[in-house]
Parts: sequence; structure tokens; C-alpha cells
Amino acid sequence: MSNSRTSIIAATVFVFALLIGLVFYLKGNFDKFIATATAVHLGQPGVRSGQGFVNPTVLVQDDRLGNVMDATSDRQNPALIWVAGKKCMMSVQTDGKIISVVTLPSAPYHFRWVDVNNKTTLLNTGSWVSPASLFNANGQEVWSYSSGSGINDTTACYNLLGDSKTEFVVGLNGGGLHLLDARGHLVWSVSEKNVWHVEAQDLNEDGNIKIVYSNADGQLVVRNPDSNLLVTYNPPVSVTDFTLTDWINDNGPTAIVFPNGSKYTFWSISKSAPVADWESGFRLKTGKTRAQWVVWNPESGKSLALLTTFALSHQALLTIYSEAGEMQYQEVLPEACEGLGMVDGPTPGSHVLLLGMENKVIQYQKPIS
Repeated sequence: MSNSRTSIIAATVFVFALLIGLVFYLKGNFDKFIATATAVHLGQPGVRSGQGFVNPTVLVQDDRLGNVMDATSDRQNPALIWVAGKKCMMSVQTDGKIISVVTLPSAPYHFRWVDVNNKTTLLNTGSWVSPASLFNANGQEVWSYSSGSGINDTTACYNLLGDSKTEFVVGLNGGGLHLLDARGHLVWSVSEKNVWHVEAQDLNEDGNIKIVYSNADGQLVVRNPDSNLLVTYNPPVSVTDFTLTDWINDNGPTAIVFPNGSKYTFWSISKSAPVADWESGFRLKTGKTRAQWVVWNPESGKSLALLTTFALSHQALLTIYSEAGEMQYQEVLPEACEGLGMVDGPTPGSHVLLLGMENKVIQYQKPIS
């Protein structure tokens, strides 16, 4: 009787998990369901450490935005800030005055701002049920790309093919890795199991772009622009999501950052090994992370802001570290927000950190001493 009851409970949990997965699939977010299969509860929202280190204020708040996925300064006019919401793209001044609003298609899109021909352009990174696509500042679709497999991620990179244009790398669910040219046309494809997350940049500051992605085996794979395999890393944990960030010492100019238990592990490209673990105080394994360096004051050191999103628990964790990995500020956020950016600050050489939330953008600045 006990075994029968246990089997019924196990079957019920399994069916419930499948139903949750189906809901995420229909929303075009099945990849996030996999990456956040276990809900992480961070407790009550609020500042956990470093109260007063930064001063958060609302830059802009508007119900037309929806969930804000990204924010960046205009490539040609740094005094203008572009905000990508789920429902519209919006341009605002640094004082929060709204300049323009363009309604976006109602679809399960995931938006990121990219630089195309020195113009701020909106990239939809795609999903299992929507194509990857590019929109100009007027909200017009420039190109759209779909494949027989669902899309897990798309990234943009300037001069990947040495043609002084922006190319796009698409990671597919079981369909491999695809490279698109500036017009969204397929250049090459390679077979690969699920490509969960993909990024591309000059990893060693030698002028050569590399493509980095995570696969179904939890490995980190690096390829050249011609698709040839360069190296496959086997990190200490199975990696689904990661982010690339500049590094600050002799361990190399670029590090791959990924959640590892309660720590953020920094994997050096040049040394092919982990070089740092920064403690967060929370279990991070199932979170989706973005990184942003910030200079609060040009006369002092930089800070690294890490935002980890937990979709199932509808929360996020913002942690700011010094260059040495010392925690300067930490806040539990009441939403699964994923928009993190940086714009120029009020004094030359300084920055303001931007955080996208539901219908608003929060700006974090260092109080003037």
C-alpha cells in the first residue's frame, strides 16, 4: 500500500512537471523552464547587504512597456536611452522624459539591443515558437529567421566574418549552431546537441572573434568564425547559462561567468581553467545570469554587477562586487527581471547602472561623498 501511494505521488509530480513544461513551451520559454527546473526562493525582497552603497531611483515608468528586457544608450547620441519592453520600444532622455514609443508585435519575444552599422537596433533572440528577428528603431522588421528546430538563443557580433558588418549566431534546440549574415541569411551550420546559450566576441584582444556556447552535455564550446572547433571545456558543473565579461588581472582579458552552487565561477579563456569563485550567499545553479561592469567614479575602481533571474520563483538577485570579488551591494528583487545595462553618468567617465523591471527602469548611482 505504501509503495502504491509513493508511486501515485511520484506520477502526480511527474505529470505536474510536464504540464509546467508545456506551459513554458507554449510561451516560447521552454529553455528557461529547463534552466530553472527547480524553484529557488530568495526570501523577502529588499537590500540584503550594502545599504546606502548605491542610490536606486526610477528613470522611467510607463504601463506601455511591459516587462523591460534591456536598456542601453543610443550609439550616436549617448544622452538618449533605448528601453526594450515586452510591449514596446521606448527612447527616453537621461532625465526620464519620453521621446518616442513604438509598439512591438505581441509574441513570445526576448529582446536585446545590438549595434548594427553604428545604429541601435533591436534583436529578438527567438524561441521554440517564434523566429529570431531584427527590428530597426522604427519597429520595422529588417529580417526574420527560423529553422526546423526551436531557437534557444541568438547573439550579434560585429565583424565576425571580417567584412565590417554585424553577423548573428543562432543556437538551436537539437538543430545545431547557425551563422547568419547581416541580412539574416544562413552562412553555415554545424551539428550540435542543444545549444542553450551563445555569445561571440574577441576573447583575447587579438582581433579574432570567437563563438562560445553551452551544449546539452553542460560543456562550454569555442569555435572559430568559420565554424571549426577550437576547444571544448568541461567545467566543474554542468553549464546551461553563462555570460562573458571582461576580466581584470593577468588571468586573461575575458572570463566566462556561470553559477556554481552558491558562487559565481569565473573561467579564464587564456588559462582554460577557473580562476575565481565569488560567493553570493544563495543557491544559484538554476539561475540565468547577466553581467555589467560599472565605473561609479573614474578616480576609483570598477564594480561588477551580476543579475541572476529565477523564473519559477518570480525573483531575481542583484549583486555588486568590487574588482577583488568583495560584495559591495546585494538586493533580492520581487520580479524575475532580466534587463541589465549601463549608460554614461552625470560626470565624465562615470556610469549609471540600469535595471529593467515590469513597466519601469531603475537607475543605480553611487551617492556623492
